[in-house]
Amino acid sequence: MIAGDLKQRRAAVIGSVGAGLTPLPPHGDPILSSLRRELNAARYLTRALWRIRELRVA
Repeated sequence: MIAGDLKQRRAAVIGSVGAGLTPLPPHGDPILSSLRRELNAARYLTRALWRIRELRVA
């Protein structure tokens, strides 16, 4: 099911971001740019899940 796959991917991305922030990298570390991109991916996955939910309700 696509929603289940998206949820699993979002959880993996959030876990990866959390791991990348522990311990907190110093200001300006290039890893922070990568983590920001991963956070954006998690936002897009969340948005897709909301749209799927809206389609089911409609």
